[in-house]
Amino acid sequence: MLVFAPVCFSFVNQKNEDPLPAQKKILVLFGKILSQKHYLKPVINDEFSLGIWNAYLKELDARKIIFLQQDIDRLKDYNNYLDNEILGDSIKFLPEVTRIYMRRYGEAAVIFRKILAKPFVFKDKDSVGTQPDLSTFAKDDNELTERWTRLLKYMTLERLVALKQDNKSKDKTDAMLEQSARESILKQQNRFLVRIAKYDQNRIFSNYLNAIARYSDPHSDYFPPLMRDMFNQTMANRFCGIGAVLKETDGDVSITSIEPGSPSAKSGLLATNDKIIKIGEGGKAEMTDIAGMELSDVVNLIRGEEGSTVRVVCRKIDGREITVSLIRQEMKQEDGSARSAIVVKGGKKIGYIFLPSFYDDFQNEKGAHCANDMAVEVTRLKEQHVSGIVVDLRNNGGGSLREAIKMVGIFVGQGPVVQVRTDAEHVQVLNNSEQKAIYDGPLTVLVNEHSASASEIFSAAIQDYKRGIVVGDATFGKGTVQQTLPLGLSEYGAFKITCQKFYRINGSSTQMKGVIPDVILPVAFESLAVREGKMPYALDWDMINPSQFVLKDIPALDQAITKARRRLAAEVRFKTIAQQNIWMEDYLDSRERTRKIAEVKKDMTTFAAMMKSDEALQQLPPDKKMSFNATGNAMSAAQNEKWIQSLSSDIYIDQAIKIILDLTS
Repeated sequence: MLVFAPVCFSFVNQKNEDPLPAQKKILVLFGKILSQKHYLKPVINDEFSLGIWNAYLKELDARKIIFLQQDIDRLKDYNNYLDNEILGDSIKFLPEVTRIYMRRYGEAAVIFRKILAKPFVFKDKDSVGTQPDLSTFAKDDNELTERWTRLLKYMTLERLVALKQDNKSKDKTDAMLEQSARESILKQQNRFLVRIAKYDQNRIFSNYLNAIARYSDPHSDYFPPLMRDMFNQTMANRFCGIGAVLKETDGDVSITSIEPGSPSAKSGLLATNDKIIKIGEGGKAEMTDIAGMELSDVVNLIRGEEGSTVRVVCRKIDGREITVSLIRQEMKQEDGSARSAIVVKGGKKIGYIFLPSFYDDFQNEKGAHCANDMAVEVTRLKEQHVSGIVVDLRNNGGGSLREAIKMVGIFVGQGPVVQVRTDAEHVQVLNNSEQKAIYDGPLTVLVNEHSASASEIFSAAIQDYKRGIVVGDATFGKGTVQQTLPLGLSEYGAFKITCQKFYRINGSSTQMKGVIPDVILPVAFESLAVREGKMPYALDWDMINPSQFVLKDIPALDQAITKARRRLAAEVRFKTIAQQNIWMEDYLDSRERTRKIAEVKKDMTTFAAMMKSDEALQQLPPDKKMSFNATGNAMSAAQNEKWIQSLSSDIYIDQAIKIILDLTS
């Protein structure tokens, strides 16, 4: 049965008054920093205003299924006024667009619920597609309903095909599966509806500031006070919380595990699978109902100052609801730190180091710093007399530029690492000051499409010095540097702004293009990855003059690269992954086209089968698995065991180790 909840948006400012005076001050400060400190130094004028106007409307309604054309025509009165607001005039656009959007979304909710209340009929000869021509907004409710119908029918078909692939569904009829698919899509749409209904003016204003920031480039952000603190804690690899790991499923937030020794564990009252219902600050503050709230927002409510109290209302699996008061304490993210292991292959010990991020505790010199941790792991491996080291930066989104420079020094020693440009006239070469490398033996660096920023600085320097061999997929392509600047008073938050671009020591930017590995290993479902080049408003690629540096003389390097490429050409698993990627590119393009349902079903079935086979395809067969041993990591025994098991069958680590053996033969 499909249950409909009422739609209610009660917080919207109906009188079209100015928001709080603080928001006006924040917007002016925001504009000044943007025009003076951003790398592009944008001019706040009518052209900039029009750009923001388009960007924010696209963010609100990219599919053009909320607004009507008459709404857009009305909002055109503001498309040359937003620069005036940034320069200090009254804020008028945001209250007006919010009022219209909330009203239209409520109306859209009635439309999508009505559509999803009736079964879809999927005849193979009929046509279906995700979108009509989206060059214009719908002219009336009839056209809007048509757009919603096309979209929801496609989404339901996609879910239906997935359900048919599930063994749990084999005893269900097509009608039952179709209903389950519609109910799943309805839950998804209702969750988003609940979330936006809970947005207050501060949240809406924050989203608007972020739209302005990201119109300048994808990596500039506005941080409200709580998000600013969270960003600093993430960079420092620590936070103050309760030690419960959470997940969201269909709008419910539940506990998946509890850290030993944490406040949650010490309470003796919380357990895995408890559902969190409400959260309150201190002993008397009003409890916040978290139904439909984004997981990140729930985490923000739970975290806070060390020693402070947070109250959590949980529903136990037997239906009881309990309230637990917990004292927050500092939680070190051990699984976010550098860690190492050793594998014996070809009669030689090979070291492996995994670095999940370039963390750096800016406020505590004795805190967590990834370069220091990397040095510790390298030293451990040297003491075990390893023949080579693999540094794994896959899925490492970057972090501290300072730590990246120090880490290059561990393997290269003294010399230039990266060039940083503030504008056309100001280029600075950043050097590592270490006189001698800690490790100068055979080295491979594993990267993929999610390796970004500081990961690209490190891997590019290793490649330019010919210090080691970079292996994997082309990296993300983030060649920009950000700085976090306060917006005056602490309650105003902060602005993370792109202030510089960085360049390799060979003069090439990693922006847009990323780092191209010496040995390219195809990655499954690469087409689904979002790289810098696919992000709107990304800065362009360019070059500057190279800096002076001395190449490392490793004669075996080029021979090992050639040998690895030849070996890869005969690897069936990687050839299959490459072929799937070609098919996937065409499949993703086809989703934007209107096609016969029979053809769509066939492609969806193929896609679902690929998704299921993906994990097995990227695993070594049982007789080829590697035997790793951890080297004194800080994680728990259970976490270590799980991590070691994941390494043993990883085909990408296997290739990186084979290259180490080539370098040592």
